[in-house]
Amino acid sequence: MDKVKEIISLISGYIEQGVNFVLNLLSGDMYILYGAIGLILAIIIIAGLIACLKKIPRLFITLIILLGIIVALWFFLIYKKA
Repeated sequence: MDKVKEIISLISGYIEQGVNFVLNLLSGDMYILYGAIGLILAIIIIAGLIACLKKIPRLFITLIILLGIIVALWFFLIYKKA
């Protein structure tokens, strides 16, 4: 169980670094340009996910369920104890 907590805390640290990077990036001078690039990337990612859902729905659903399990474990093991 301690190994799972270590892995989840490691992933949580990476997510926190990514969120801090995005917040620092958007608080800079060229935030409109960065926001536009982020919006374009988000649209491309969503389109790719929809295409993935159409071609291989079983894998897509499995990945969504796996992501949900990871988030639930993070929430109950790390976030609730902090």
